[in-house]
Amino acid sequence: MDSLTLAPSFRVTGISMHEPENYTCPFCRLLNDKVESNAEVIFESEHSVGFLGLHGNEGSGPTVLVASKEHYENLYDLPSEVLADTFLLAKKIAIALNQEFEVDGTTILQHNEPAGNQDVWHFHLHVKGRLKGDSLYKKTAFKLTSNEKDDIRQRLRRYQ
Repeated sequence: MDSLTLAPSFRVTGISMHEPENYTCPFCRLLNDKVESNAEVIFESEHSVGFLGLHGNEGSGPTVLVASKEHYENLYDLPSEVLADTFLLAKKIAIALNQEFEVDGTTILQHNEPAGNQDVWHFHLHVKGRLKGDSLYKKTAFKLTSNEKDDIRQRLRRYQ
């Protein structure tokens, strides 16, 4: 990890437990399945992994999700060192998206709690490649094909 000074770990636990009872976390399932994990994970750091999201936005570049390796429901529960590591990996991914896909910019999104549009109960960032005039904030998401995902993964793995 780059040298940086971290503030003392400030964590608030238990204020926002929204995971349904018997929740099976898709990110934990991915990380615990070595075959699937090796196929899907494009980037990895000490505390985080980067992999393609299931959806894209019409007229935008690819989206890579950056998730903590350990299960934390949201930002409130995240240790500072994991937060720093996750954002450093997101920076690396944003640079790769910019250079490989010639996007005009990037957006990093992170959702907490149902009202914040969180729908996977595992802390993660969305690193989105952006193009001028794209439809990111219009509701036109689509599911990527296997071939599209394979091509994007292959191109981004060169930046590990």
